[in-house]
Amino acid sequence: MGQITKRDDALISWWKDLKRENPSVTWQSGKIQSWVTQFENFLDQHPTLKSKYFDANLTATEARSLREIGDSSKGFVAYIYADGNNMGGYIRRRIKTPQAYQSFSESIFEATQQSVYVALANHLHPHFYKPDPQSTRKKADFIHPFEIITIGGDDVLLVVPADRALEIAKTIAEEFEKQLADKYSCSNTSPDAHRYRPESAPASKCELSMSMGVLITAEDTPIYYADQLVSQLLKSAKKRAKDLKQKHHYYSGTIDFLVMKAVTMISSNISEFRNQGLTKEQDKQPTLKLFAAPYTLHEVDGLIATVRALKEAKFPRSQLYQLRSLLERGKRTAILNYRYFRVRLTQGQAELKHNFEEAWCKPEDCSNQGNLAPWMLAKRGEKGQPSTYETIWRELVDLYPFVSEVSQKPSALSNRQGEK
Repeated sequence: MGQITKRDDALISWWKDLKRENPSVTWQSGKIQSWVTQFENFLDQHPTLKSKYFDANLTATEARSLREIGDSSKGFVAYIYADGNNMGGYIRRRIKTPQAYQSFSESIFEATQQSVYVALANHLHPHFYKPDPQSTRKKADFIHPFEIITIGGDDVLLVVPADRALEIAKTIAEEFEKQLADKYSCSNTSPDAHRYRPESAPASKCELSMSMGVLITAEDTPIYYADQLVSQLLKSAKKRAKDLKQKHHYYSGTIDFLVMKAVTMISSNISEFRNQGLTKEQDKQPTLKLFAAPYTLHEVDGLIATVRALKEAKFPRSQLYQLRSLLERGKRTAILNYRYFRVRLTQGQAELKHNFEEAWCKPEDCSNQGNLAPWMLAKRGEKGQPSTYETIWRELVDLYPFVSEVSQKPSALSNRQGEK
């Protein structure tokens, strides 16, 4: 069924041979619509999105392996696992009849499905794939560089190229809220929910939202292992959304992500990895968290913007990695070395100050003009206890290879010319 759905004529020759050799085999599969076919039908109904996704009169076929999807992103793919927030509470409070539940369920599924299609159309393009010796594909062809594993109710699981993963995830979550805002509206979000430029953060407009786990990993990572990790990331993102809702009336989505460049990077689970490997505690010294995930949607937007600013400023890659290694040496050592590197930059000082220091790392008391970068205050210590600080620097470095300098997607036609 999978081979038929993927329109993979080369692989289903065994079925044709079986039917020819055994006339008693009369079963017919019937017409099957894959997720890609449904995506293509959606584009036919939305010409503007179709023109964004396709160049000229191109056509494309389904990707048949993770290798084909990863080919458009230097051998890396991303698993995106999404789930709705506040659904159970809304149903308990508002849904009183089976008819109301049916209507609610249908509207959620339609919003989820359309949000995925809109995000894919806005951030991807058919990829011209040249088969390698291990491929079942016989000739070079354009492929849809994604795999929708499932869309069910408010759940989504898909695989996309790594270099577009965060943008796709963010757009799915934003579009989901946009689709449902008229029916399930809300407001009154505190800016304190955000660590990135809180003064410019939009208020939540929908009572229902999505949280997501995003795992960026090599195309040959075992799927069973990847599924376990992305499920943990989703749970972490949903916990963050629940905490922000309680503290700041934040109803919008959250995203937790991890860039895993080697399968051996995490031996247990993500929470233990972060608590034991990326959290530094010393007696009477500040607690340092070398990560800041999960993020709000506004913060994800800022994270992408900060990576692009570093790239446009030509911030030396060697110093990016050197600063990351210095984070473990303590709060003051990291601050001192960051300041030293920043003032010695021949270009990009202003961009780094604007897009990183002023955007993320302002001290709580801005009147003293203190220098906190590359740290952010996560939790002020009470009754003489040390405070907790976190930093996005490590995650900036991890994301650096997977964020393009500009938000425009590459042309499929130029893709083909490059392959030739």
